[in-house]
Amino acid sequence: MTERAPVTTRHALIVTRTYHPDPAAAAFRLQALTVSLMNQGMEVTVLTAHTERAKGSRSGPAGERI
Repeated sequence: MTERAPVTTRHALIVTRTYHPDPAAAAFRLQALTVSLMNQGMEVTVLTAHTERAKGSRSGPAGERI
């Protein structure tokens, strides 16, 4: 019998200056990309600048880690 490789979770890191909840077009597009990746089973971490709008936020609306 052939052994299967262990299943590993793929992880994406998105590095950007702007992200949700900033009201910029790029922020909305990157959030849509994040949701799409998560729907495909990936774990997503977003590394972004700290803004007053996101103060205290550690996760996005789709459950992504910020």
